[in-house]
Amino acid sequence: MKLAGIIIAQLTPSGRGAVASILVAGPGTIDLVNRIFSPASGQPLGELPVGRVVFGSFQSLSDAAEEVVVGLHGPEQVEIHSHGGAFAAAAVMNVLAAKGAKIVPWQQVAEHLEPDRVVAEARVALAAARTEKTAAILLGQYHGALRKCLEEIAAGIERQPDNLVPPLARLHRLLVLAPLGEHLTQPWRVFIAGAPNVGKSSLMNALVGYQRSIVFDQPGTTRDLLTAVTALDGWPIELVDSAGLRESIDALEAAGVARAAAGMAEADLVLWVEDATSASVACPQLGVGVLIVRNKSDLLPPGVSFTDRDLLGVSALTGQGLDQLCQRIVQQLVPTVPARGEAVLFTPRQEQAIQNAVTALSAGDSRLAVAWLRSL
Repeated sequence: MKLAGIIIAQLTPSGRGAVASILVAGPGTIDLVNRIFSPASGQPLGELPVGRVVFGSFQSLSDAAEEVVVGLHGPEQVEIHSHGGAFAAAAVMNVLAAKGAKIVPWQQVAEHLEPDRVVAEARVALAAARTEKTAAILLGQYHGALRKCLEEIAAGIERQPDNLVPPLARLHRLLVLAPLGEHLTQPWRVFIAGAPNVGKSSLMNALVGYQRSIVFDQPGTTRDLLTAVTALDGWPIELVDSAGLRESIDALEAAGVARAAAGMAEADLVLWVEDATSASVACPQLGVGVLIVRNKSDLLPPGVSFTDRDLLGVSALTGQGLDQLCQRIVQQLVPTVPARGEAVLFTPRQEQAIQNAVTALSAGDSRLAVAWLRSL
């Protein structure tokens, strides 16, 4: 995409670091940087070949000189590498902005410089990937898996407009994987709920491997929603510990119970925890998946087991049954795993376009379906 002006974006995370990398791009970039940057060699940037790395000093607004390294990527694009402190990077960016350049978030850089929007979205999404597994799937999209799939489907429709079964099947496969795709950058939310004192906080601590929740034998101890992000089989999961669900005259506890009830409805999965040594407490009717977990199973008499396959006996104290619980959580959240290198939708915009293409094909409008595919 041709830029109308010069943009500046910090490519490295904000905060302390060894080096901060700043992109400057747009028509007139070399001339602008030449006005502020003094190469140690004395040779202007415009006389140097693309790919050259140059050391020198950069004049800040305070007239103090910052030592930087400038890399030439082209006649309209350079990278400036300064000291990693926030002040040094800001000094470089502020003087460029004072000369007419525009500071933009780094995410916009991909949109400006990457001609393929799907690839640009994958580039941005990769920075938000929480695990190696999710990053690998997004990397496949960055390298063209989704774009290739879309082009193949569009070409197949144009080649055989009277045989729409194969392209519809491929589009439906994309939609099946879309819920997973949207969680490649946002963890699944798993809500731990149940009556007071069934071991919800202990279970959360056991699953994340450290004491995130305070454990106490007084019913109703947890008041707020406590969260912790972990990974199960390489999939990012946010666990939420909540107040025990019961009637309470205590205003603070009642507020916690109300927040817990609301949070359950917004979760991707609810772990309904019961005390294996006590009578079961019915789980509220929810519009989300539920796994019933019978905690404190280490306190049961020897030989006692659960005959109901939907009941999971665990012990947060001893670790008994936790591996099986983790497997069931993953199976519930990720029922379909993409093959290596398979195309995956990973933004709501992409999913909506594919939904529109399916609707058009189902109505027999192959030209509109192709238009939606090519719009991506």
